[in-house]
Amino acid sequence: MNTTGTITPAAIGRLNPGDTLRDRECPGLLVHANENGRCSWRYLRKKRDGQIFKTTFGSTATFTLLEAREWARGFNAIIERGGDPKKVAAQDAATAAEQRECLAMTVRTAWGLYISALERENNHAPKTLQMKRCRFNKDVLPVIGDKPLRAVEHDDLWQIVEAKKDAGFASASNHLVPDIKVFFKWCITYGRTATGLRRNPAVDLIKLSRDRSRRRTFNLMELRLFVRALAATDDAFARRLFSLLLLSGQRIGNVLRAKPIQWSAELDAWEIERTKNDEPNVVPLSSWGRALFDGGNAAWVFPSARGKGPRLGHIVAHYRELRARMQAMAPEGYEVEHWTPHDLRRVIRTHMARLRVKREIAERVIAHKPEGVEAIYDRYEYLDEKREALARWEDELLRIALEEGVAAKLKITRKTDFADEEEQVWGRVRHGERLRSGSASAWRRSTRSATGQCD
Repeated sequence: MNTTGTITPAAIGRLNPGDTLRDRECPGLLVHANENGRCSWRYLRKKRDGQIFKTTFGSTATFTLLEAREWARGFNAIIERGGDPKKVAAQDAATAAEQRECLAMTVRTAWGLYISALERENNHAPKTLQMKRCRFNKDVLPVIGDKPLRAVEHDDLWQIVEAKKDAGFASASNHLVPDIKVFFKWCITYGRTATGLRRNPAVDLIKLSRDRSRRRTFNLMELRLFVRALAATDDAFARRLFSLLLLSGQRIGNVLRAKPIQWSAELDAWEIERTKNDEPNVVPLSSWGRALFDGGNAAWVFPSARGKGPRLGHIVAHYRELRARMQAMAPEGYEVEHWTPHDLRRVIRTHMARLRVKREIAERVIAHKPEGVEAIYDRYEYLDEKREALARWEDELLRIALEEGVAAKLKITRKTDFADEEEQVWGRVRHGERLRSGSASAWRRSTRSATGQCD
């Protein structure tokens, strides 16, 4: 029997098997007693499109009348707006699933998606990706790696950066800031769908200390010490590597990953496909640099002794040994300050200025990208000019090696014997403006006597 009235516990108790009682106070809500006399809450109401929507809430023994009416009022609100409760329920379920997935999206998981995206784009140098991984794996993921991405707050990131600075690594702390900001910016833009992040906790993150550019270079005396140290080292790999770094002025990552196939017979130069600034660079090395470039195997200029790739490890030990040798050779009381392989780029740039190489040529030799209007409109490659500048620099290093008596030890390759090479070099100096201005004798006296720090 179907009846309509106010549902109360007493009314429910009077229902016989098969009876249905509709609630007068809440349209659509009804109580139905099955054949065994057990009553359950149900909902049944016609939608605006004429179709009937019906569903079951549960047993009257489990859910109270207040809970049943609240449940039915939710359906009434949807139907009275012209909606379909089934579709709304499906949307709510999808939203709930997405929220659960977002809560399960940890920083570590999002970081993996981010790095994979960068690798697919192939717009970043391998060293850039390596440094990003190193910083996050060391400083970020151990702290917030297992935290839900949406739960990360600005204070969490601030504490990571601050802890790095307080540990005495101010520069490393500054490097962390852009890495963190770029990661979270990716999460709310390109990775928005995958990560579900809608708020950027790193937007106000700032560096905690002022960046200080390194200024280390070699004066003339230190340059001589470095050439002598190269000749004195027993490690052929270190001698070749640091000689090529000094001759070419290129970043150590490009030098270590150099391949013989990168040498262009047409240009008679080393073609680097991509440098740190995402631009190619052509390095027209002279004869000594060319010979160093040929010292590897068919795949790599500096092949690994254990695997098929390039040799990338233990570089720090090599340049520390060279510095120790420089210190041992230095005059008493003179301290050779700490230097890194990257400082050799500053050495070649500084001494090219001393050798009267034009600024725009020296900058292009070390793969510095022009800025502003010049970068847009000046598309000339300056290959001949760079070739002349590098030849001038190699001649200067050869002169030093000859004067220090280490040219043979460094295996400097020339068309003439070393006995005739000094006269050949000074002959080019006397030839005029090709290498530097001024008389050869005045230049020889000035370079032999100079020991001051170069600007």
